[in-house]
Amino acid sequence: MDNMLELLLAGGMDIVRAMRLLVPPAWQNNPDMDPELRSFFDFNSMHMEPWDGPAGIVMSDGRYAACNLDRNGLRPARYVITKDKLITCASEVGIWDYQPDEVVEKGRVGPGELMVIDTRAGRILHSAENR
Repeated sequence: MDNMLELLLAGGMDIVRAMRLLVPPAWQNNPDMDPELRSFFDFNSMHMEPWDGPAGIVMSDGRYAACNLDRNGLRPARYVITKDKLITCASEVGIWDYQPDEVVEKGRVGPGELMVIDTRAGRILHSAENR
């Protein structure tokens, strides 16, 4: 998967689109999915099989940092965001020693979801926002 992601990025694709191509959500039986997004997944499904994992994937291209969970969701991916803007994402919550009063947000990346941190804009894009 590393080599394929590298190839897509070298070809000019941004990391969000590349990861959506490599590790798509379970889109076929989702009637609530945006039609444009459905078309993207449908078109790309003709070119390559999805990476089904089980995998929790953390990546960065220098601008974006992201955490992606395969569509089966067999591996947990939990995140914690603290007041000092530290973000941790891992399969276990306790990998970083933080105080509960420092936590701004915590949650999990669900099956097929992609959480993206835009380091230039200082924004966190949860799965529904990073289409």
